Amino acid sequence: MPSEAFFYFGNRRGFAGMITLKTNYKDAVLNAEENAHRKFSKTDNSDGTISLTDVSEYSQEGDPWGSMDANNTNSAIVELRGVKTATISSTAWSSSAPYTQTVNVSGITSSDRPIIALYITGSPSAANVKNMGKSYGYIDRATTGNGTITFYCYNKKPTVNITVSIKGV
Repeated sequence: MPSEAFFYFGNRRGFAGMITLKTNYKDAVLNAEENAHRKFSKTDNSDGTISLTDVSEYSQEGDPWGSMDANNTNSAIVELRGVKTATISSTAWSSSAPYTQTVNVSGITSSDRPIIALYITGSPSAANVKNMGKSYGYIDRATTGNGTITFYCYNKKPTVNITVSIKGV
């Protein structure tokens, strides 16, 4: 199933989500009435070592943080760093509304939810930038597929070629 993409329209944003990371971790909180510091029980092991067991009383148990949490966070950061570009042709739109156009984007998958923005290169004239911005504003939605992004315009379709940056592929 295709995923919705994030759009950045100057000051407007529309999006359907990205990688979901846990955001409600809790610290362990010692019960102040019972403990000023953590308490540990010492056990002498038969091999001459000792084991320590936390016997503190907590008013709130903390959440564990492990390698899976770190790997998920790092994957999300790496995903946000990748930026690709694609050109949307003014002549490749379908003939009736909703107008659609599918462009190839190497490496993108149907589960990606990239951030998409207008990408202006070189030194275009003010009039060209205005036309590109206006055309980009006609794009209402984008969905990802394996190796593709499909753009949708529900009212008007772009009248000039535009290049978009695709972040998070």
